[in-house]
Amino acid sequence: MKRSLKNTTIDDSLILYAELNDAEIRAAQRHLKTGLFKRIVSGVLSASPEEEWPAIIALHRIRLLAALFPGAVIGYRSAFSGGMPVDGVMHLSYSYKRVVDLPGLQVVLVKGHGNVQGDQPMSGRNIFFPSQARMLMENLTQSRGAIRKATGRVAVEERLISIYESRGPDALNRIREEARTIAATLEFEKECNILHDLIGSILGTKSARLATAAGQALAAGTPFDARRLALFETLAATLRALPLMQKPLSTTTGSARFNFAFLESYFSNFIEGTEFDLSEARRIVLEGKIIDQRPKDSHDILGVFRQAIDPGWSNQSMAPGEAVLHQLQQRHLDLMKERPEAAPGDFKDRENFAENTTFVSPKNVRGTLNHSFPPCRKSSNGAPRSTTPTWIG
Repeated sequence: MKRSLKNTTIDDSLILYAELNDAEIRAAQRHLKTGLFKRIVSGVLSASPEEEWPAIIALHRIRLLAALFPGAVIGYRSAFSGGMPVDGVMHLSYSYKRVVDLPGLQVVLVKGHGNVQGDQPMSGRNIFFPSQARMLMENLTQSRGAIRKATGRVAVEERLISIYESRGPDALNRIREEARTIAATLEFEKECNILHDLIGSILGTKSARLATAAGQALAAGTPFDARRLALFETLAATLRALPLMQKPLSTTTGSARFNFAFLESYFSNFIEGTEFDLSEARRIVLEGKIIDQRPKDSHDILGVFRQAIDPGWSNQSMAPGEAVLHQLQQRHLDLMKERPEAAPGDFKDRENFAENTTFVSPKNVRGTLNHSFPPCRKSSNGAPRSTTPTWIG
């Protein structure tokens, strides 16, 4: 609701003394005495019912915090989560230490330095969001007490790997330099050294031990796509919980195997855009007749047909670990041997996409394949062969 205080019209759902002049404050205090307004905390009033206060504070969080704690810097876990409260708690770096309870929000003030180089004002107000370097160092500090302020080393390592994968090594180098610039001012020399070691290990210039599987794989030269593996773990868990029907083998005769291989070849190429008339495709596989105008597409049909009908290829199970890389390279080499432009037997060296889907980055393909098969082999009977992670791209 809009209400007039002297010559100013304000939203009376949240009235902040910090935003009013002396005459407006006196007018608000008169409304407070008459019961028209109620006090939330000192300097903050509202004409709305108390049950609405948590939602009002959530809506005007930054405005309220800037008024109550001018010059504060969003800090620690809250900064790590993008400036949002974590478990109903907002951490701020401020000039003194205190816990302030607001409706629906607990504000934990951590005594620390005000804004420094790289910190940015939020919504044009006198409250700041920290630089990445400051945020990461804050979250490497030790947490004491019931309310943990820092996410800890593992979370910081995961964030650094995410930055490296999305923006490359230059982004990590910039963070490292920014941290060196502000560490002494913030009294974060110890945390700066830890951050330096983590970044160096990810970039391969240091040998500090990384805690996460993704970090260890990256340092070992076999990085993987952690988000893809998480999806694959979810798929494997779902398959373990489902009783899959075991269908009897239908391709027991020569003609049945031929028909199955032909259908596999025809439709697997069809969905990739390699379309043939059925009679043309039949002549390709039966007579080896290559279509003069489409020799490479013809060999695509033949290649899949050959692997589908040959028991050595069709019955092959994927091996765990590094061996699967060799198996896939050999299969690709055989399948694409008539297409030298596709680099038969080599893993991709360029990013590839399908509409809005970005496939695994070339640098992460080997590691992702290597780590995909343990969850696959833990899935239910009959599932491992059907869950081979071809979605890696």
